Amino acid sequence: MDSPDCDPTALRAERDALLNDDVNAWLARISRGTSVEDYQNSLSWRVTKPLRLARNLQLRVRRDGLVSAMSQATAAAQRRWSRR
Repeated sequence: MDSPDCDPTALRAERDALLNDDVNAWLARISRGTSVEDYQNSLSWRVTKPLRLARNLQLRVRRDGLVSAMSQATAAAQRRWSRR
């Protein structure tokens, strides 16, 4: 346990630094002024879009009922497709 590689304080500090790398990168992007558009064009945002749409539909069904939620979703899809 006398080895410097086994020092618990040093190991905790190294672990904390590794865990904070993602947070530090995120804070750096925010401080540079990353826009919402940059975020929405990211791969993760595009990949999770169907999940967000499904969750919104689920919440509408719970709130307004199936028929109303489906008519709202149909109207939104028609608006979206008519703009293209």
